[in-house]
Amino acid sequence: MEINDFTIQKFNEHEGIINILVVEPENQNIYSDIDKGFITARSQDYNFKILTVREILKIDKELYYKAEYKGKKIGLFKPVKSIFLIPKMNRQIKIKQSTEFENALNEYLLLEKEHFESNKSNVAFSKFYAIFEGKIYETIVLIDEILCFLRSDEINNLHKIAKHFTVETDAMTFYNSEMTKKSNLIKAGEKIYSSKYIIPNEKKVKFRYNNKDIWISEEHININYTISYYQPNDINDLIIDAILNQYNEKLENYHIYYNKLLNRELNK
Repeated sequence: MEINDFTIQKFNEHEGIINILVVEPENQNIYSDIDKGFITARSQDYNFKILTVREILKIDKELYYKAEYKGKKIGLFKPVKSIFLIPKMNRQIKIKQSTEFENALNEYLLLEKEHFESNKSNVAFSKFYAIFEGKIYETIVLIDEILCFLRSDEINNLHKIAKHFTVETDAMTFYNSEMTKKSNLIKAGEKIYSSKYIIPNEKKVKFRYNNKDIWISEEHININYTISYYQPNDINDLIIDAILNQYNEKLENYHIYYNKLLNRELNK
């Protein structure tokens, strides 16, 4: 996958942010400037560390990335085997039961299969897209550690949607999304409930009942919803999508800041 000129221009103009997880079997030079006359560091200095990319430059028809580490500028880096991490909307996910651990990226990073298998049924988060050897993965994070990297078709997204519904047939509810830990039997009736999360591909709904979050199968309820979900499939789409999300976050932060100022003035 190649980053095109339009994406480079927009990334640099809007001061976008992407990351590189440095994993280089062979040492790569990191240069001070576009003339590549001075080496400021080498990739081995940052192996298994995450760099922040601030600018993308094309030098002699090759792409170099102006990178920094923990806020400190380190120079221009041209990755060979490293992994691009592109921020995305943070979303709760479930790994499909049919999903296998083995893929090129999990094996390249020597991630633990046993850890994956023991946590496979847990609800996790997808926080980044990862690009490795021209393929797109999602970075699956459990609490504060990377569990694995998987293709988008190997996971199911949890959509945060509030929709009213009624129970049409008597239904057992469950404390977990795997529906193995029983909660209450809810009788069919006209009482109206409201969903908190929906997993469309599994036809499961999470809602609040007796001050507890529980799950119910859609086959027992009357609920209507429409979900529009955009799935980028090219590195350029991923970067543009990240730029838009980051821009919207900046606007939201500005609004919060100015609302605080306004409230402060009104309360004087």
